[in-house]
Amino acid sequence: MVRITTSTTDLLTCNIDEVIEIMEACVGSPGEDIWLFANGGHPCLAAIVSGHLAVLHFFLNDNGDMYQSIGRHTEDIELQVNGEIMLMSSDAIIPVDKALDAARQFCNTFERPTCIDWRDL
Repeated sequence: MVRITTSTTDLLTCNIDEVIEIMEACVGSPGEDIWLFANGGHPCLAAIVSGHLAVLHFFLNDNGDMYQSIGRHTEDIELQVNGEIMLMSSDAIIPVDKALDAARQFCNTFERPTCIDWRDL
């Protein structure tokens, strides 16, 4: 089971395609905070999506074991998420299609996706 939460959705499902469909609906938004929880808890994958760009965070547990996507975007970007302006570093920004690939892999394994690079935080 995967729990997905966005600004408009809070759903527990076994259907990975449904999860990806919800995430795809957020593509193009000026800023959306998406959370995927394995069986409703940890590990979890968080995606900040803006337009066709994303930054991912993977939280292994409650003990502070977390990771951030490594990207190669050309410039930092400001995102408005939940009413707050956040500056995202260019070296964390990935294309949204890679974020969707990572989300699909997470939903299948409940492990840190291997289809993108990560840095320890």
